[in-house]
Amino acid sequence: MEINPKLVIVHVSGFGQWGDDVQINSAAYDLTVAAYAGIIAQNGTPEQPTNISPYLGDYINSLMIVSSALAALHRAEKTGEGESIDLAMYETLLRVGTYYMMDYLNEGKRYPRPGVRHQNLCGIGIYECKDGFIGLCLYGVPQNKYLLEQIGLGELWGTEEYPEDTSALWLDGPKAQLIEEKLEAYLKERSKFDVQRDFVDHRIAAQVVNEFDDILAADHVKQRECYIEWLKEDGTPVKGLNTFPKFSRNPGGFWRPMPQLGQDTRDVLMRAGLPIDEIDKLIAEGTVKTNEN
Repeated sequence: MEINPKLVIVHVSGFGQWGDDVQINSAAYDLTVAAYAGIIAQNGTPEQPTNISPYLGDYINSLMIVSSALAALHRAEKTGEGESIDLAMYETLLRVGTYYMMDYLNEGKRYPRPGVRHQNLCGIGIYECKDGFIGLCLYGVPQNKYLLEQIGLGELWGTEEYPEDTSALWLDGPKAQLIEEKLEAYLKERSKFDVQRDFVDHRIAAQVVNEFDDILAADHVKQRECYIEWLKEDGTPVKGLNTFPKFSRNPGGFWRPMPQLGQDTRDVLMRAGLPIDEIDKLIAEGTVKTNEN
């Protein structure tokens, strides 16, 4: 930074650059930092916590790395002052898991691991239909009224227990167990596609749980060109996910195959202004990697 005061550095590690020596020197992967951060303990069943797969912690931390670097770069352009960022992966996952932690911190409240359902609301989670599974997120006054009528509990609406402005059906409500039982029975008698169509028509968030084949066959996914094909360096085709999000003025895209390890090192260093002889020295010493090695 003495040479370039606008430099932005992001130090990425499992547990940070300072703190308890044992912890900061512990090996870290997606699963282990999630375990340490308590986010794994919030998922699964009462008997067994479960990992947040696949590699969710890695992906979320990648986004945090990019966003923090861009924020610091934006400030550096305005002020001329760079930044050194200490990004501990577990702290990002503390942020992800803070929703229910706030209730514990302030009220000592602990919610059980929910399994496939919500910790404290009816009608939210994964439910079984007669031909598969559907994800529901029931919330809102007209949505609750419609669902209660459909599952045969319309008489509850407008009572003292469930007034006409009820926007959430809480699990600690007087008829929560009955609502869940009726909803489960209702869904098991119906096709997941019919339920999705009907609930979406009535502004209830409901989507069939798609498998890989279902995603690839979906009309919406095709129209938005979510999956594309490109060529590898050897000319063989490979299929994969397109670039997201979709910029209307400057759309992203695949402009070449994935480079080999070190393929761009020399070009990057030259663009950074290093003399060729210094670059050659760094390569010879093994300080940097190129595909020439």
